[in-house]
Amino acid sequence: MIPVHLVEVSLLEEHRYSPTLGYLHAALAAAPDVASGVEVRKHVVEGTAERQAALVDAVLPDDPDATFVVAFTVYFWNRPQTMAVAARIKAARPHAVIVVGGN
Repeated sequence: MIPVHLVEVSLLEEHRYSPTLGYLHAALAAAPDVASGVEVRKHVVEGTAERQAALVDAVLPDDPDATFVVAFTVYFWNRPQTMAVAARIKAARPHAVIVVGGN
């Protein structure tokens, strides 16, 4: 199973749920050939440096050669924080598959 992390970096401390991540998860689940090979984990994290560091630790696999995907939902208000987290993940695991999308 390939871990697929769906991530939204929030600027609101109390924001812990993302409908967008739910939609993305549902889309993956609707494709049986994809769903059978992935393990989806959703993360909604506050955009603070501390929370960003915790997110990086949470998505990096113990095995440095393991395959994994991190998909970010991006809006104009969270783009800088999101790109900073994506860069940290890519620096730690250059072969990581990073997906960024949004409006």
